[in-house]
Amino acid sequence: MSSTASPYGLVPFDLVGGSPLGTIRAFTLSSNSATGYFAGDLVNMGAGVLTPIATTPTTTRNGYTPVGIFIGCEYTPSGGGLPVSGQYLPANAITGGATNVTAFVIDNPDVRFKIQATGTVAYTDIGKNAALSFSTVGSTFTGNSGVALLQSSINTTDTLAVRIVDIAPGPGNIAGDAYTDVICIWNQNVHEYRNILGV
Repeated sequence: MSSTASPYGLVPFDLVGGSPLGTIRAFTLSSNSATGYFAGDLVNMGAGVLTPIATTPTTTRNGYTPVGIFIGCEYTPSGGGLPVSGQYLPANAITGGATNVTAFVIDNPDVRFKIQATGTVAYTDIGKNAALSFSTVGSTFTGNSGVALLQSSINTTDTLAVRIVDIAPGPGNIAGDAYTDVICIWNQNVHEYRNILGV
């Protein structure tokens, strides 16, 4: 509910223009991450390795430049057995014995996503930009990310991570709520596929 601070990361909503989300990209993981992957996390692709992002991205291309949104995984647990599918991949899963690890990512740069703000968002904030907050860790119980929109950062600054395009529809959420749910898109030049700097 938007009256309670309960961030859940970035939840893919639709594409610009209202089109369906389309395909999900599968990434094979061969390296550990010191932190877990949670549904709704931003992920970066650097040197062929997909890793969770822990700092708000900007228009500067670096290790925090997102290639997309992690939405789940599949892997064979230590000792074999049936594959595990879920929203959460534990830290150091491969060292822990997991094999055949695949991460599923929404990597379309035109995705619009739902996200909870760390405070009140008004209708007059639609069209403004904002940074992301990483102060809440993901939940190993729900598998959800703790990433939120940083309400105090809302401004016209052109280097911020996301653009607010709407107040999220649905019961229990309206503009001005204590922790407003909003719909956002990547700001221009933030997503890896739209950043003009090559690597």
